[in-house]
Amino acid sequence: VRFLLPAMPATCLLLGAGLEGRKNVLLVGFVAVLFGLSLGLGISRQSRTQPFDYLTGLETRDAYLSRNVAGYPAYREANRVLTDEPDGTLLLVNMGNYGYLLDTPFRADYVFEYFSLRKALMSQNPRTEVRRYLDGLGVSHILMNEGLTLSPIALEESERSALALFLESETEVLFRNPLHSGHVLRRLTRR
Repeated sequence: VRFLLPAMPATCLLLGAGLEGRKNVLLVGFVAVLFGLSLGLGISRQSRTQPFDYLTGLETRDAYLSRNVAGYPAYREANRVLTDEPDGTLLLVNMGNYGYLLDTPFRADYVFEYFSLRKALMSQNPRTEVRRYLDGLGVSHILMNEGLTLSPIALEESERSALALFLESETEVLFRNPLHSGHVLRRLTRR
């Protein structure tokens, strides 16, 4: 929906122009209301994100993203850490569609990540299977929204326990986002 918002005012104007010859005041009024709502939403969003300082060069990209994307500090730290590890690859788990913020190789499978992870967690030896799954992906680091991933809406109790044990024993915490405590960057421990 957010990608359609910029097109809405123009669409309303075109629709209004197409209805110009019609005498149906109700229909023209409806289009006018849609145009007003669309314009209001656009102005509201611009006032919240305040992009003009960034667009005019008065604010850096880093400052703008830090102000507008709660997960950005975790992505920034992942970029910093993985720059020092050229063979490193990052796995994003429940971090949203912000892969474009990364300047480093990453994996993100928003369709099958739960299926694959849950399959490993439900096995007889979850710690080994999760490690095998991650090694198979070729990842060295994990950037995870642990608040969501370890919640009851995401995993069953046994799966949450198995994943928490795996994270505790097979990874080390490199960064915990101060703006969003659930965003955690971890490095897989070497075997």
